[in-house]
Amino acid sequence: HHDRLIDRLRLEGIEPILEVGWPLGNKLDEAQQRLDAYQRGLRELAEAKNVRLIDLGPAFRDARKSGPMLLVPNGVQLSAGGYRVMAG
Repeated sequence: HHDRLIDRLRLEGIEPILEVGWPLGNKLDEAQQRLDAYQRGLRELAEAKNVRLIDLGPAFRDARKSGPMLLVPNGVQLSAGGYRVMAG
């Protein structure tokens, strides 16, 4: 369905941009595996349709190495530090 939306946006003169979000918390491994598969599909679609892609994953993985809390305790929503990484 995403590819049809991309085509429709382009027909309207709107540049589509896809976003790959941040990694989930460490306790959500099963959900992260499903999210990784979905995000791979978005990357492939962006390449196939020549659409700009915003990929937050690498910035979040790098920031995690330096230790700031990027997610709130539920492991899904961003903390203030996570929003700083996303805005960077």
